[in-house]
Amino acid sequence: MFKNRILGKEKISNFLSGGHFGHLARLAVSVRYEQAGKGIPRARGAYIVVAVACLMSIDATAQSSDGPMEEVDAFAIKHLDSIQPRSIRDRAEYCGLFFHDSQGQLAATPARKGGPDGCTPEIGPDDADIIASYHTHGAFSPEADTEVPSVDDLTADFMEGIDGYVATPGGRVWLNLLEEEITVELCGPGCIHTDPAFRPCPAFEPEAEYTIKGLVERAAEDTGEC
Repeated sequence: MFKNRILGKEKISNFLSGGHFGHLARLAVSVRYEQAGKGIPRARGAYIVVAVACLMSIDATAQSSDGPMEEVDAFAIKHLDSIQPRSIRDRAEYCGLFFHDSQGQLAATPARKGGPDGCTPEIGPDDADIIASYHTHGAFSPEADTEVPSVDDLTADFMEGIDGYVATPGGRVWLNLLEEEITVELCGPGCIHTDPAFRPCPAFEPEAEYTIKGLVERAAEDTGEC
């Protein structure tokens, strides 16, 4: 049903592997389904959380040393920043899809309100070329590891065959990369609108990127203490 993302993945992958970060990193935001639990209570062995580290903060108009940042990433950051205040206020996830319309222009389905732990996106137009999902993580909670995407976030995107963008209460934006099957942080704390109640957890900061195996290890190491 969904088509793979076609814009510049190889270019960005080469850019990052070459160490030329500039203001660019990678992001994750994946679509949440109602049965998929984000905002997962920390230090509970039944849950696994995806984590990815803070590479660096950026705004939607930032440029790397090699030129303009990826068009889709900039579009995603701007869109997530616009819906983040609602998500924090309502203490609920908001989600949708990014796509190319019939004219080849980037667009987003309207952000649909979900619950505190899940969200089902509105389906795009029949002729839409779906390239990525997006969703927020609602409001900050010290009881949940909301600063990283969850395993459910990653697997939902990969099963649909798309990338995914995730916004966190601390203002991070992450990218789930289908081709690489990893999640990486596009921009760090405060990159987009941040929950005023947000408090970092120095004892449990995310790493730079994770495989599924790495996420399992993160969950096992989560003591719930900061």
